Amino acid sequence: MARGRKPKSVAVKMAAGNPGCRKLGEEPEVAAPRSLDPPVDLRPRARAVWDRITGRLRDWGMLDEADLHLLAGFANQMARHLEAEEYLAENGPVYETSTGYQRESPYVKISLQALNSARLLATNFGFDPTSRARLGAINVSDDDDPLDRLDDD
Repeated sequence: MARGRKPKSVAVKMAAGNPGCRKLGEEPEVAAPRSLDPPVDLRPRARAVWDRITGRLRDWGMLDEADLHLLAGFANQMARHLEAEEYLAENGPVYETSTGYQRESPYVKISLQALNSARLLATNFGFDPTSRARLGAINVSDDDDPLDRLDDD
């Protein structure tokens, strides 16, 4: 398991001024994917998430052919979170057992775990301002965040 600070991109190091005058290296070339078609096994909700974010990532130059499986995982986790939240909105976070006790719905845990998994994957793609800066992405305004559009279903 890696420890320590997350590595900075060359663009972030150059913006900091390179006070140690060390060789910075070069930014790795990003191979644009030939096709942005979603995997066939994506559920409809996950496909909607996929469609919303792939174009934006391609425009930012942050989507590589090797990243498509991670992006599918992100789309699946966001879909699972949104479906669990839909269930909780309809049925509430508490249910009554056969003996009359009230218990927390398992959908609460499903929603939280899916959101946490999606959040961890999202940092790899620069979906929040901090990870965009760490990845050295182009200057993107917070108004243009693809995660904000997920609730538009």
